[in-house]
Amino acid sequence: MKHSLTAGNSGVKISDILEMMSRGWTYEQILKEHPRLTMVDIMASARFCAEFINRFLIADGAIRIDSTIRITAHRGKVVDLEALREKYPRAYEKWDEAEDRRLLVLFRQGKTFKEIAAALERNVGAIVSRLKRLNLIT
Repeated sequence: MKHSLTAGNSGVKISDILEMMSRGWTYEQILKEHPRLTMVDIMASARFCAEFINRFLIADGAIRIDSTIRITAHRGKVVDLEALREKYPRAYEKWDEAEDRRLLVLFRQGKTFKEIAAALERNVGAIVSRLKRLNLIT
């Protein structure tokens, strides 16, 4: 059985509400189309969408919005950024020059990937990826 998220006790899917909003429907038009909805339901649907985007990270290219919304996920997974950052506080943050220099120093000191990851508060996969990007390993 397919499950869907509904707004309040209305029985209306949040995705349907968001679709109407994306087509430019006014709140009044949405309420007229679905009389069981309330203004609070509509606002809660928008808030849910915003919280979802803020909580979850789409790794390889994130979210691009133009005439369509395109989501490219890392190996088909949506990553819970909040949970990941409990273990790796700098997970998916942009690398800056200072951090690249620190990575290079640790790498040249012969530190293991795990040691470097701990020092830079990132996961081992991120360290390996960055070293490859900097052409320090293949």
